[in-house]
Amino acid sequence: MRAAHKGMRALSQGDTIDEAAIRARSAAIAAANAEVMILNAKVRSESMQVLTSEQLAKLKERQEAGPRGKRRPQQQ
Repeated sequence: MRAAHKGMRALSQGDTIDEAAIRARSAAIAAANAEVMILNAKVRSESMQVLTSEQLAKLKERQEAGPRGKRRPQQQ
């Protein structure tokens, strides 16, 4: 993924602009990002299924607390 972004930078910062190459690289990066998001969602879903109700409650509590235990304001 990092290499793809580096290649995109090289394409977009070059002396000449190859629009087709930039579009192709951009589409490849978007597809890779979509795959990562899908895999993350599947892993999370599968992980949630093995948790006990107590573990799920603790996870929800931690998610509501936010990073490093700081409470996030309630959204309305």
